[in-house]
Amino acid sequence: MFEQIFGNFPLMAAVVALLVAQVMKLPIHALTDGEVDISRVFGSGGMPSSHSAFVVALISALIIHYGWAHPLVAIAIVFGIIVMYDAFGVRRESGKQATVINMLVDEMQFVSSRASTFFSNGPKRGESLKELLGHEPIEILAGAILGVVVAIMLFRFY
Repeated sequence: MFEQIFGNFPLMAAVVALLVAQVMKLPIHALTDGEVDISRVFGSGGMPSSHSAFVVALISALIIHYGWAHPLVAIAIVFGIIVMYDAFGVRRESGKQATVINMLVDEMQFVSSRASTFFSNGPKRGESLKELLGHEPIEILAGAILGVVVAIMLFRFY
């Protein structure tokens, strides 16, 4: 069973690209933001897009292995476009909305703390919404390039 899983070139290319992209987020975040945040390795969003790396490595490996005309390539391309569109569009916009909501909650907390002299107990600040969900176009492009590179490099072992 493990031989079949690890012998599956398209699957391994996708998984390796995902892992490489997630690990790359740590030093890139440290360089751009000046802080080491280990949660970047496990979180979504950021540079490069691990979603793009994941699906593009899968697509690239399928193309290398089966050729452009294979139905699996078509399925993977459609799937990949949906994933990358979601990362750029829907999840990116959700992150922007979370930022605004968190700011509003902070403002309400501030106003509530000022009004607490008049009222008994104001609302307590709960957990903040996650803001880094989606990707900028350059992050998606970098993930896609990483996916192609990983698939090509990993092909040497298969």
